[in-house]
Amino acid sequence: MFMLKMIPYENVSKRVRQRIYETCTGHLQWVSRLDTRAASSSNIWIDGRDAGLSDESDPIDLPSDSPIYMPTYIIKATEYLKVFSDTSDLAFVCRWLYDFALKWFGQLIETKNHMTPTWQHSPGSDIPKYRLSDQIWIWKALKSLEDLVIRVERAQKTSSNEILERFLQIKENLYSRGAGKLKQSTKLEFTSDGLRNENIRRFTLYNDIARSHMLSVTRSARETRFLLHDKDTVLYYGLDWGFFDKAEKYLARLMQNQTEHDKDCNDEAQWNSPLRYGLAIEMAKFDHQFDSDFPASEMDVHAKRVLLNSSSETGLFPGNLSNEKEPSIFEHEAFRDSYFHSGFEIPYILLRCEGIKINLEGKPIPALLPAFLPVTRSLTNTQLASSSSRPKDISPPAFQGAIIDGHLRDDDSGARFQSFGISRTLKRQNPYGRLIDLSNMVEIPEEWLYKYPDFLEYVPPTTESEILRINQEALPSIRDEKILGQLIARRPVIGECYVRVDDIRKGRNTKNGLMKRRSRP
Repeated sequence: MFMLKMIPYENVSKRVRQRIYETCTGHLQWVSRLDTRAASSSNIWIDGRDAGLSDESDPIDLPSDSPIYMPTYIIKATEYLKVFSDTSDLAFVCRWLYDFALKWFGQLIETKNHMTPTWQHSPGSDIPKYRLSDQIWIWKALKSLEDLVIRVERAQKTSSNEILERFLQIKENLYSRGAGKLKQSTKLEFTSDGLRNENIRRFTLYNDIARSHMLSVTRSARETRFLLHDKDTVLYYGLDWGFFDKAEKYLARLMQNQTEHDKDCNDEAQWNSPLRYGLAIEMAKFDHQFDSDFPASEMDVHAKRVLLNSSSETGLFPGNLSNEKEPSIFEHEAFRDSYFHSGFEIPYILLRCEGIKINLEGKPIPALLPAFLPVTRSLTNTQLASSSSRPKDISPPAFQGAIIDGHLRDDDSGARFQSFGISRTLKRQNPYGRLIDLSNMVEIPEEWLYKYPDFLEYVPPTTESEILRINQEALPSIRDEKILGQLIARRPVIGECYVRVDDIRKGRNTKNGLMKRRSRP
């Protein structure tokens, strides 16, 4: 989206604007030709085929599918229409976005958590893990579709269009507050606002180390994470989009407590992801920092220097860095998507953060250093390593998670002894420590984090044809209603075992009848 971000700039020539338009339109034309199955996959060839379904690649080595791929295409299309607003552009997008939206709605219903509109980061995981960043992308896509429906309705009042009229049929699949209970054809049972409020509540919890309520970035039944991921740059995008409306304080506490993690968690010398430096630039814009010994203003300059030094002469950014902060290729196929993704998001971050610093309340923060420094490729690795060294003249803050504060004091008896105040630090993953009350098996705290039992997902047949089909597939002895309590041997051919459960009303006659059957030889 960084090319769309360039359009409003006055110094962008008309020729460059036209090239941006042609590039974005061409990309969306390629997206429109994708099968809806391929649009949800992280492994597609250039011709649109799903690489995960072909015999040319080993599925084990391929990156796993993510719940944010389809929302990404939807966001690209809706953001495109915010810049290019002609009726022809609107019809071009709505023609194929209708099918994408319907397919996506079905996926949302099928894969969402059974108790809340929240989606797993890796659907096939034995222990469900949820990331806040995934929920923001899904919310943004749904909100963009809701806004686009309103825009298309206004356009239809001006001049009717068959493509736009067809697109408006997705309203039947969107949740309507006023007619939610009456509209049986509605597929979604939540709005974008409901999704946002529910996930902010699910990801906000009390941090007993920081002793305050704050947002978390990952939740599971096993652990909770407060340390930002590389791709948590979307948290700052979500702030601009309005995801954290009335919840800015919880986001601010999360960012401010990044410095309370173990030192090795935020050791800049070990960063090999350019997107980590992009996240540091986003944080510096709000005067947030990873390391208390590395001020935001200096990290801002240092991160931009590392990124620009690692870029190619054509302006492309790498997806991975070596220990010397030089471009390097990914080692495993599973990291392929993240590798190529970074090269597109880094320019967007640099363009977003080239202006004045602000805080979460929207007030400007005085910039201590210029946003950009002229950087050339002539810098050596030694110079680059020296530039990453932390300033030594900065006094540490009063509280440091790893500091042990020891001092001598006298007790009432006059004896002197040394006392220690030890402060715990946040880890990369923090154990989820809420205990379950075994005496209350009805209400389990944070029950939504646990994997839903598979047997509860069984949907019994509702039509006579389904019941008849199931009954015909059963063994003859099971179909015989006169046989009660008979043991059925395993079917040797298909390896299946059938059992029939009869719901018998308890009574004297029924009991006597069963006793007579059992007493027969």
